[in-house]
Amino acid sequence: MYSLYVPDTALTREVNRLWMAVYPTLARFVALFVAGQPKRILETGCFSGGTGIELLKLYPEARLTVACGSPELAENFRQDWIDLIDAGIEGRFTCCTDTLDSIAAGRDGYDLVFCRGVFFFLDDEAAVLSDLAATVAPGGCLVAGGGYGPDTPDEVIAAIADESRDKNNALGRRLVTVDDFRRSIARAGLEDRAEISEQGGLWAIIRN
Repeated sequence: MYSLYVPDTALTREVNRLWMAVYPTLARFVALFVAGQPKRILETGCFSGGTGIELLKLYPEARLTVACGSPELAENFRQDWIDLIDAGIEGRFTCCTDTLDSIAAGRDGYDLVFCRGVFFFLDDEAAVLSDLAATVAPGGCLVAGGGYGPDTPDEVIAAIADESRDKNNALGRRLVTVDDFRRSIARAGLEDRAEISEQGGLWAIIRN
C-alpha cells in the first residue's frame, strides 16, 4: 500500500522550500493541459503546496485543496508557504491529510489534479495513479510525474540541481523510465486516457 508522504518530513520540507523559484513556471506548464478555467484544484503528496498556490494566481476563481498526507506537513503548511501566499489567494486553499480514496468518495471531483513526485508513491499495482484518476471530475485532468517543467530557466535549475538531487536521493527517490511509467499507467488501467510528456521531466496527463 502506498503512502502520500515519505517518513523524513523535515527533509521533505527542505526540498519544498528549495524549489520556491520553480513553482511559478511549473504551474504555467501544468496549466497548458487544462481546458477552460478550473474551479476546483487538488494537489496531492508530500511535495504539494507551491505549485497549487501558483495555480491559484493563474485562476482567480479557483479553490485549492492540498492533500499532503502528513499531519506535520499540514500543521506547518502556512509557515512553509508564507512567502508565496498573497492577499489574492488568502482563504482560497485548505490543507488536509485525507487519503485519495476518501477524497474520491466524499466529493464530486476536481477539475485539475496535480501530483509532483508521484514516482515516490508508485507501488507494483500503480494504485496511486488509479486513485488519483478517481478524484478527477468529468472533463477534468490529472497531471502527475516529476521534473522542473520545460520553462524553468537554466539558471534556476543550476542553482538547486545538485542539492535537490542529493536530498531527493536521501528521501528514497526512484528512477523511473518512460517505459516503466507506461507500464504503471497500463497496470492502473489508464492507458486509453493517458498521454506522456517528457517536457522538462516525465509526466502523465490523464483526462476524464
